[in-house]
Amino acid sequence: MNPHHLQDLLLQTLEETDWVVQAYDAAVAQATLTELRDEWREARARVAGHSRHLEEKLLELDINPHDRTPGREIIYAHGAALVRRMLVLGSTAPHQDAEIGAARCLLDALGRCQLQWQLVGRAAAAMPADHGTPLLELHDRAYPDMREAAYSTRGWIGQLWIHRLGLEPCTSLAYRVAN
Repeated sequence: MNPHHLQDLLLQTLEETDWVVQAYDAAVAQATLTELRDEWREARARVAGHSRHLEEKLLELDINPHDRTPGREIIYAHGAALVRRMLVLGSTAPHQDAEIGAARCLLDALGRCQLQWQLVGRAAAAMPADHGTPLLELHDRAYPDMREAAYSTRGWIGQLWIHRLGLEPCTSLAYRVAN
């Protein structure tokens, strides 16, 4: 495995994870439902923890977590634009529109981050155990969190629309997760 490519993948994953934290911050500001706001705050804390652990692992691998690569710059630009859109929505759109828009932007960020962590897991599985195992352990905590958060956010988007349309609310988590 090319070590420069692995380094770039890990730095891009750190960047993507950091943008998910910022997307959660922007989404929480738009959330009107207490349950949704609480869920997003808890998820944000988990993602911030994954970011810290990945940064620590980068340092252990003698990778400067602040190094910039062309791929990381693309992720930076995309993340900044996404969070900027969320903030603009919050200041210009009716609150229900801003809340749904923030959830959709968050889902976009989570999907990209989920892919990054999936790739980290694939790379870690191919590495020698001394470096691969700790990365695989990070993957095994982060990837399921990203997957679950994306799944739940999709359900919340449906719930927010149901509420907005004046339809009978579905309070079951099973409904939110399945839809």
